[in-house]
Amino acid sequence: MDWIRVIQNAIDEIEQNVKEEITVDELAQHQYVSSYYFQKMFSALCQCTVGDYIRNRRLTLAAYDVAHTKKTILDIAVLYCYDSSEGFSKAFSRYYGITPMAARKSGCRLKPFEKISLIKNLTGGKVMLGNLGERGYMVKETGAVYYTLDMDKTVEWFRNVLGWYGQIDSRNEDNKGGTGA
Repeated sequence: MDWIRVIQNAIDEIEQNVKEEITVDELAQHQYVSSYYFQKMFSALCQCTVGDYIRNRRLTLAAYDVAHTKKTILDIAVLYCYDSSEGFSKAFSRYYGITPMAARKSGCRLKPFEKISLIKNLTGGKVMLGNLGERGYMVKETGAVYYTLDMDKTVEWFRNVLGWYGQIDSRNEDNKGGTGA
């Protein structure tokens, strides 16, 4: 299964529906995966839970509305799925360390929680073209192929983050792991 694509599709769905009620079960169901594994893989790949991602993105978009619109705090709270302005203010204060009203009055710049792009994060934004020597080494799992510049670090990441175990079939002249192809 291509978990990177599954999670990125879910992130895109969250972004398109951030102003609506979103459940983890629905996100997993739309990707045809179990909720348990979806949450596990989301956390491993994004370094935050699904709930944290949704909350942080809503608070970022709400902070923009607080700073750049004349909407009331209650209207902004309701727009981003909060039941009350008090609940919204409490979440906003916990995240930014300042109330929405104080942020509006002071005009301070609030650090946004950006949309996660897994492909960009994992490849550094590089388009992987050319031959295998230019791209690095290849990691295969059932059905998916990933490219990496340092096989040892990749195997270590798979082991530590995902709990998967792999092996390096061969090493090149620089003593870097290869695929043994």
